[in-house]
Amino acid sequence: MNLNSKFLTDRIAGIVLFIFAGWYVWYASQFESPIVADSLGPATFPVILGILMMVLSVVIFLQPDENPDWPTNTMVWVKMAAVILSFVIYSQIIKPLGFVVATSFEMYALGLLFDAPKVKSLITSIVFSTFLFWLFSSVLKLGLPTGTLLEPLLGG
Repeated sequence: MNLNSKFLTDRIAGIVLFIFAGWYVWYASQFESPIVADSLGPATFPVILGILMMVLSVVIFLQPDENPDWPTNTMVWVKMAAVILSFVIYSQIIKPLGFVVATSFEMYALGLLFDAPKVKSLITSIVFSTFLFWLFSSVLKLGLPTGTLLEPLLGG
């Protein structure tokens, strides 16, 4: 392998991540709140995350690893694909199921994917999701979806 091809994978990853982050910033900047509840608005944190990802992708591009080590085990690639798929599913179920239920499912699925004990993973996912919902809604005063499917049950 010549010197130039050693750096190629990180450079390609940097470019792909930069393009994705740019799209993410553009997409997140379109978020609007139906009510004027906070001065920052719903787009602030996603845009900050996207800009941070853009900066980090430039760092990956400019400082590539000299000896990239790609996984050779097929199961690692299957797990990475499953993680990505789980986040795509999460993004689709968070509004109808609500933050607590969707996040509990996501955390539990990731726990199982990485061989966490089933009962501990279930308890942790429910407790942590509930805590995060409380933190965002009560302490930070940011609205999270409660779930369109659960609103009739909750009296919403």
